[in-house]
Amino acid sequence: MPTRRLKMVSKLMVSNNTALAMPLRFKAQASRCLRAVTQVTKASWGEVGVTLVEPQISRQLNRSYRQHDWVTDVLSFTYEVKPLVSGELIICLVQAQTQAKRHGWSLTKELQLLLIHGFLHLLGYDHIKAADRMVMRQLEQLVVAKS
Repeated sequence: MPTRRLKMVSKLMVSNNTALAMPLRFKAQASRCLRAVTQVTKASWGEVGVTLVEPQISRQLNRSYRQHDWVTDVLSFTYEVKPLVSGELIICLVQAQTQAKRHGWSLTKELQLLLIHGFLHLLGYDHIKAADRMVMRQLEQLVVAKS
C-alpha cells in the first residue's frame, strides 16, 4: 500500500526581534521540530512564522490577545486551518532562558519544547482541560522523540 506523502511547510520564516543573539542553530531547530510535528500529527502546513521577542512585547501581546498581564514563553496565532495550517509563534527568548535555568537544561532544549508546544497549538491542541492536557503532553513526548 503506498504511503501518503506529508506536505511540509511551504514557507518557514524565523526572525529575531531581540537584543540577544539568536541561538546559532535555531532556524534548523525550528525546521526539525516542525518536521517532527508533521510526522506525528500528519498535518499539512502553509506558511509558518517564528519570531523571538523581548519580554515587554510578550507581555503586551499576552495582555491584548489573552487578557493575561504577564510575560509568557510562547504565543500561537493560527491564521488558516484548511487546507493548510498557517500561523505564527511568538517566543520570548528571555523567558525561555529563565525557564531553561529553572529546569536545569539548555536553552536549546527549552526552545525545542516551546517550538513543539506552539506548533501543536497552531494545530488546535490545547491544555485547558485535564484530558486535553494529557493528549497534548503525549504528543509533545512523541514529537520530542522524533526531533
